[in-house]
Amino acid sequence: MLNYFRINDPYRLLGVLIVWILICLPRLIDTPDLTVIELKCFLLGEKFRAPHTLYGTLIDSSGPLMAAVAGFLNWLIGRSVTGFHLIALLIIFFQAAFFSILLINKKAYPDNNYLPAFFFVVLAGFSFDVLNLSAELLASGVLLLALNSIFREIEFREQSNAAFSAGFLIAIASLLEFSFSIYLIGTLVIFIIFTRSDIRKYVLLIIGFMLPHLFLMSVYYLQGNLNGLWTHFYMPNLMWDSAWQVSATGLLLLGGVSFFYLFISFIWLNREAHFTKYQLQLVQTLFFWALFALIQIIYSRNVRPQSFINLIPVIAFYVSHFILLIKRKKFAEINAWILVVGVLGISYGAQWGYVNNVDYRKLIVNERTRDVRGKKVLVLNNEPGAYLRNNLGSGFLEWPLAQTIFEEPAYYQNLLLVNKSIPEDLPEIIEDPHHYLPAFFKHLPALKAQYKKTGNSTYTLMAK
Repeated sequence: MLNYFRINDPYRLLGVLIVWILICLPRLIDTPDLTVIELKCFLLGEKFRAPHTLYGTLIDSSGPLMAAVAGFLNWLIGRSVTGFHLIALLIIFFQAAFFSILLINKKAYPDNNYLPAFFFVVLAGFSFDVLNLSAELLASGVLLLALNSIFREIEFREQSNAAFSAGFLIAIASLLEFSFSIYLIGTLVIFIIFTRSDIRKYVLLIIGFMLPHLFLMSVYYLQGNLNGLWTHFYMPNLMWDSAWQVSATGLLLLGGVSFFYLFISFIWLNREAHFTKYQLQLVQTLFFWALFALIQIIYSRNVRPQSFINLIPVIAFYVSHFILLIKRKKFAEINAWILVVGVLGISYGAQWGYVNNVDYRKLIVNERTRDVRGKKVLVLNNEPGAYLRNNLGSGFLEWPLAQTIFEEPAYYQNLLLVNKSIPEDLPEIIEDPHHYLPAFFKHLPALKAQYKKTGNSTYTLMAK
């Protein structure tokens, strides 16, 4: 198996693609339950159009680029789970191929090979939710482009555009998933340690990062909604408030084999490897990259298995070094098979319920048995399952942000927002288990007149 990917032939990437398809095939045939992240992407795509404006009447903290991608995919394939998984499959393959070609171009190994691409796709199979088409998945691809710019800056210190492009690409990644802003600090640290750049390079890096954000702020300022951008995008994402959708124990179990081989690779490289100065810098650079990847994971708002996707290139890089350093091919093959079987065995065992310590219940959308179907509904509670078979009415997509609005009916801006968001996109059914609406209806009689109360906490839109 390993000999096939050790050959420096671009067509070996077809073998990587076949391996990746085989890894994902059971998940494409027997589609796993819909995750909260996937459902939110569906809803975001459906709402990312008129009459709603993101961070205006559409209340959500997702990055603006992710919202645009979700809107395009909703127009293209709707709520096709298989379609989203196929697109994610191709994105991961292209990331693996790009990373492997990048390492070949940078002469990261004594002999050019495609082992990093092979191990990349194997490691990407460690959990079923890696196939979710999410902001993290898209941003991780942009981050590989930024890593290429960082390598260029380390290799050719006289180039000034590499620092700027690295900052710009990290900014693009942060507009997909804001927690990726952490890599700006990581890049500054790497530049300080490995490039001895002058102050101009650091300024270019920061300017490259700031330009997309300043452009975004300018657009919202001209629209008169700069406060909404700050309140609903920057503020929630700047707060360190992580929700762990899979426990730390479960995450360690899913990644146990991968982390074990990463640890072994560190030890083996320190003992056996003989690097050129530039190769040693790449090894050390990716070590710091991994440290900031861990910080980004902890800083992200939703911690789940897919959050670890930015560690996959690093682990693939080090494991490939480890395998190449094993002198006896038989032992190299054995270790490769242990990694493949271990990662995929635990992954599918957890997905199919054979590994009890991995609990996906917080990650999966639970369908409510009492639900109506095919309606536009608004649930004033954190119950995403209500939208599994329905559409969202109004623009109150992210409940933690919407909750602060409905809890303060005396605040005039909240009244204006409710009076604009709901009438623009009228829900057919509103569920109000905490009885927020009566306080708003006192001040919004026109809105109240459109609904009749049909239960203790349910309001139904009256026919015209």
